[in-house]
Parts: sequence; structure tokens; C-alpha cells
Amino acid sequence: MPVQAHTFVTLFFILWFGMALANVIAPRFVWKMTQSWKAFREPPKAYFLMQRVIALIMILVGLSFLRFTGF
Repeated sequence: MPVQAHTFVTLFFILWFGMALANVIAPRFVWKMTQSWKAFREPPKAYFLMQRVIALIMILVGLSFLRFTGF
């Protein structure tokens, strides 16, 4: 694989993992930074719980991609 493609894939997965990790650690902060401008009020706690679960799944998917592609 060319060096540029390897660098792009590596940066993509670093961003993927970073965003998912931020959603696991502080989903309310991520919501405020990305979605709060569209809302009249804050979503319920169940929304943030689901964000954490989805982010954990995305971390697992990203790690499995890295494992099976050989990066």
C-alpha cells in the first residue's frame, strides 16, 4: 500500500477512535458542541446512555477493522 494511503487510513482511524472515545467519556459535551444549536432543550438521560453504547460499538468496529486489515 502506498505511504499516502497508509497515512490517510491511520489518520481516519485516529479521528474515528477519538470521536468515539469522546462520546464515551463526555457525551453531553459532544452533544453541546455538535447538536445543541438545533435543540430547544437538552435531551433525556437515555439519549446520552445510547450515545455511550453506540460509541463503544464504534470503538469495537474500528479496532476490528484495524486488526483485520493489518494496521
